[in-house]
Amino acid sequence: MTTMTTIKKILVTDNNDILGSSIALHLYRQGLHVCRTCEVDQAHNVIEAAKKAGEPFDLVISDILTSGRNEITFINWLHAHHPEVAVLVVSGFGNAAMLGTLLRPARDSFREKPVLPHEIEGAILALEKKKRGLPEIRAMTQGSGEILHLTCRAEKERVEFHKTKEA
Repeated sequence: MTTMTTIKKILVTDNNDILGSSIALHLYRQGLHVCRTCEVDQAHNVIEAAKKAGEPFDLVISDILTSGRNEITFINWLHAHHPEVAVLVVSGFGNAAMLGTLLRPARDSFREKPVLPHEIEGAILALEKKKRGLPEIRAMTQGSGEILHLTCRAEKERVEFHKTKEA
C-alpha cells in the first residue's frame, strides 16, 4: 500500500459481517487506522463522536443493498454534514443511474462486488489521488499503536486489534 496523506482514518460499514470485517482487517494490516460498524445508525454515531473528539474520518466504505434506503440516506447525510469525507461504495447493487446521482465524481468512488482486497486498495489510492490532486503517491510507512475497532450486529461486544512491535 502507498502512503496516505489525506486519507488516514477509515470507517467500514457493511451489514455483511464477513465481508465488512475482512475489508477492515485487510486495510488495518496495510497500516491504516480502521473502524468497523455493521449498522448505519452505528456509523452515524461513530462519525459524530470521532468529529467531536477532533479525529474525523477521511473515508467511509459502505455497501448499498437492493433495498438500501438507509444506506442512501446515510450517504446523503454524510455529504450534507461531512462533505470532506470521501465515500467508497462497494456493492453488488449496480444501479448506475442511482450511483451517478448519489456519488460525487471528484470525491467518491464505486466498486462492484465481488471485490478483491487489492481492488479496494486501488480504489482508496485513486480517492487519495483525487483528494491530493497530485500525479504521484509515495511509498507507505506503517504507524504504530493503531487500533482496529470491530463492532458487529452478531457480536454486541467490541473487539480491538492492536499493533505490536516486532522483535
